Amino acid sequence: MSKKVVVISTSLRGNSNSELLAKSFAKGAEDAGNTVEFISLKNKKIGFCMGCLACQSRGECVIKDDAIAIEQAVLNADVVAFATPIYYYEMSGQMKTLLDRMNSLYPKDYKFRDVYMLSVAAEDEIETPKRAESGLQGWIDCFANAQLKGTVFCGGVNAPCDIDGNGKMNEAYEMGISGKIIQTAGRNQLGDFAPDFAHFNDDVLFGENWNNQDIDLKTRSIITFVALMSSGITDSSLTYHLQNAKSNGVTKAEAAAIITHTAFYVGWPKGWAVFKLAMKVWNNKLAADDEKAKHEASMMFPIGETNDKFAKYFIGKSYLAPVSTNQVGIFNVTFEPKCRNNWHIHHAKNGGGQILICVAGRGYYQEYGKEAIEMNPGDCINISANVKHWHGAVPDSWFSHLAVEVPGEECSTEWLEAVSDEEYNKLK
Repeated sequence: MSKKVVVISTSLRGNSNSELLAKSFAKGAEDAGNTVEFISLKNKKIGFCMGCLACQSRGECVIKDDAIAIEQAVLNADVVAFATPIYYYEMSGQMKTLLDRMNSLYPKDYKFRDVYMLSVAAEDEIETPKRAESGLQGWIDCFANAQLKGTVFCGGVNAPCDIDGNGKMNEAYEMGISGKIIQTAGRNQLGDFAPDFAHFNDDVLFGENWNNQDIDLKTRSIITFVALMSSGITDSSLTYHLQNAKSNGVTKAEAAAIITHTAFYVGWPKGWAVFKLAMKVWNNKLAADDEKAKHEASMMFPIGETNDKFAKYFIGKSYLAPVSTNQVGIFNVTFEPKCRNNWHIHHAKNGGGQILICVAGRGYYQEYGKEAIEMNPGDCINISANVKHWHGAVPDSWFSHLAVEVPGEECSTEWLEAVSDEEYNKLK
């Protein structure tokens, strides 16, 4: 079945080695009958992520540049391949900037499942690409259904076109044409010391056995981590195969049942040891249907406990987290969608009032007799004393703001009537 493959070359140099490697991968994918979109970052304008997190609620970045179209291509791709030169043992700065800017993909229904990394460097050491690969893996780890399917690294190339005729070009082509599992860990780590072992690990175990279609990848993943558990192996290799199982469709419930069942036969202590690793791999705190957890993860402040003390002054559920109770009172107030507080007034003889700073999501602020103002992350509202107002979430987004109590004399809060559904539903 034809797939949509997006290949992103992040080098800005003409005739760069990483771009040639990327084109070889793309040619393989095209020859396999896939639809390929090749994207070069040359002449693209991609600004730095500002960390405002508005994309989590708006669904797109507030910075309007070329990153928007690239993100859309990645969203709709089945396969994504990144190519980068290795700079100071890391990915290129422009690749890291692009990954940061694609933050709005996180809550979306992305299609990509397999991600590849193609890298080149003047250095030709075993560890040369590892930090860059780890950086991409960190990005992939934020997408539960995606996996780092394969990597190709070519060292010892420096000047433009140095990679021409290098065997790594064919390796990238073969990876593109087959989409098969390609493993290079053996050669990278043991190639000089134990070349035969490296060959059996990379070419036979993974190259042939793991690509055998008689057993699907999900079943093969389960067999593998059960075998490692039975052998008492609980190091990074088991973590790798647990992550692989998750990427191949093993759910949290299935993993828990498999480990429990196996523990009856191989020993309860082994079950405990594996569960400690599996809990990290299948951490579902940020499950797609848990909007509250996703909202909490999008901000640096705690969401706090349910706002029971003031619940009678709110429509919907709210949460309150004290940030500072000394000198100046600062509280993080969180509203579920459609939640808002009543009209109210912060009275003061001198000074007083309140400052609101949006830290996540989207919400409204409205003074009596004026139009409502939409608040997005970073927006600040200064509320003078003795002004009637209300604030709360928009209908389709959670909303959090810091409420800063401005010091004053004879300060008090007067709670008034609720904001009716009729008033609220008129807002745009």
